[in-house]
Amino acid sequence: MNEIIYQPRALKQLRKIPAHRQIREKIALLKNMPDCVNVKALQNHIYI
Repeated sequence: MNEIIYQPRALKQLRKIPAHRQIREKIALLKNMPDCVNVKALQNHIYI
């Protein structure tokens, strides 16, 4: 399982968004990479 690391500046900016809780919930789903839902794989990219 991957770990999501937030920069302090990113957290500060995120707190200013009214829907920040929903955004953080969706970001937390990215920990399950590559078994994420509703995420498209990169095509013809060097990081595949």
